[in-house]
Amino acid sequence: MQDLTGSDEEVWQAVRHETMDELAQEIGRMCLYWSELEMTVTLALNQLMQTSEPVVTNVLLGAMDLRGKIEALLPLAFHRRMNDHWYNEIEAIANLVNGELRTERNRIIHDSWIELPGRDEPHRMRLHGKVVKTQSRTRELKLADYRPFTPKDVGLLYVKMIRTQTRLHRLMFEHKTFQRNGA
Repeated sequence: MQDLTGSDEEVWQAVRHETMDELAQEIGRMCLYWSELEMTVTLALNQLMQTSEPVVTNVLLGAMDLRGKIEALLPLAFHRRMNDHWYNEIEAIANLVNGELRTERNRIIHDSWIELPGRDEPHRMRLHGKVVKTQSRTRELKLADYRPFTPKDVGLLYVKMIRTQTRLHRLMFEHKTFQRNGA
């Protein structure tokens, strides 16, 4: 436990860890890229809704979480699809965002981060209770996962977010062009 008797600035200096600073920066970047990806999903949904009432649209979209937006995006994309290939790409993006990207982002945000003695990199710790089979085919209770996790690991995740956002932008641009050309 840290000594919290100093000023806020003194405590802030005391709780900072050099090995965790780079990781914290990358987690912050990941949060920013996640926010951009979520806004791109929101704008795609807005485009597919084709409403002329921005107040109503903003109220509805603002009240929805990302899962709800993805849930609404898929049927609207199907309804307004240019072709099956276009819809299949939207569906793949939705599954990636709602599956791998969201799950890993949540793990990074909600797992605990620790520095283990004698290790150079931080470890991600997730508490749980699992009965697992060991190599000797016996069972044992496992209460946590400890996994080394570097700033690069976080960076590779947000690169996937950036690539996914770019794909969705491209698809929605194609859709807008398709709509303008009289579809």
